[in-house]
Amino acid sequence: MDKLLKSNIYTDIIWLLIGVIGSLYYFFKPSYWTCAIFSFLAVLYLVKIINNLIQKNGSNSE
Repeated sequence: MDKLLKSNIYTDIIWLLIGVIGSLYYFFKPSYWTCAIFSFLAVLYLVKIINNLIQKNGSNSE
């Protein structure tokens, strides 16, 4: 089960990197809507990663 959870975090990190790299790429082009979509994707996965870490730390402390 731990391996499945860790792979999920790795997948989330990959999507976070795709969002950051994509937003930077389209920011330097005049395509700001696409930059906003990739930025939203990056923020969404960042929140998901932080939420998973908080839940994991909360369950370990009990």
